[in-house]
Amino acid sequence: MASRQLLVFTFLLFFLEFTASIEYVSQAQLSQVGINVSDITISGISSGASFAVQLSVAYSSYIRGAAVFAGKPWGCEKSFTSWKPGQSESNCNNHPDQINTQTILNDVAKAQQSGLIDNIQNMSTGRYFVFRGNKDPIYQMVNGISALNLTRNFYQQWAKNAATQVFDDVDKLNAGHCVPTTSYGLPCEDTGSPYMNNCSYDGMGTALQFLELTPKKPVSPDGVNISYLKQFNQVPYFAVPNPGLAFDGVIFIPPACNNTEAKCALHLSFHGCGMDQVTIGDKYIIHDGLLPWAQSNNIVVVFPQMGGTFEAKIQHCWDNYGITGENYDNQKGIQMNTIFNLMKSFTA
Repeated sequence: MASRQLLVFTFLLFFLEFTASIEYVSQAQLSQVGINVSDITISGISSGASFAVQLSVAYSSYIRGAAVFAGKPWGCEKSFTSWKPGQSESNCNNHPDQINTQTILNDVAKAQQSGLIDNIQNMSTGRYFVFRGNKDPIYQMVNGISALNLTRNFYQQWAKNAATQVFDDVDKLNAGHCVPTTSYGLPCEDTGSPYMNNCSYDGMGTALQFLELTPKKPVSPDGVNISYLKQFNQVPYFAVPNPGLAFDGVIFIPPACNNTEAKCALHLSFHGCGMDQVTIGDKYIIHDGLLPWAQSNNIVVVFPQMGGTFEAKIQHCWDNYGITGENYDNQKGIQMNTIFNLMKSFTA
């Protein structure tokens, strides 16, 4: 018990050291950030990538593009007949050859008809980037297929011109389960915390360019102004008292975006399991490759954070298999609705 208390205390000190170093902004201050409501994109790694896929489908009238670093298709776990809410998140990872794609398409149609997702035709003009390293042991390759092949195919299904709207970066890099970076993290082929690997490849930058967010070149990593990072309270956006998110999130606000007349792009970035701020501090926020591009191109980046008490057993993962209930992947999902509340607050 004593060792566990010491570990918790150490985590809290680590967390407080980081959060104390950046300014806390209020809802009123956030309401002054100027956002182009037609320029909202998202990205994620692992559970955050699967969650980003869910958001891109459920709120396709708001979200015009997504970058998916190792994430499964929408409703993937539900396509297994054995699925029950919260039972397992690994069927799609470990048995991609058994994923029933027709069931997924049928479920999309049913969800749209029931008003649980936006009109799927909104995705016909979207842009989608899909990445899997060919050494990824989390999303396994079975009989020549992984869940990422099916995520790519899922987006291609809806795109008006799949060749130009879906960036296929699946199994083209000798990388593990990660966001590939130009110089930060583990060796490229490895898999492990902080799930960012030095691959001499700017994965996030490539994704942002494909999402048409980056007319200007990025500043150098050393040139990122950390003072543009702010802490904010996520609680006012909670759909229920405890949706599994932490009390605080992080936002990067370039100075040009700090007025209501500005028309800055908004990008939401979703960390993977064990990559949240409490667990690894600012590593993902600082080093995933978003900020150099965001600073030079006036992109407001929100880093929502998991960390609520009920989901401690799932290592601060975003719900991509139903631990919050059967509506985890649609507009009635408590985490989905929470993020929509947050996103909508910038466009009110």
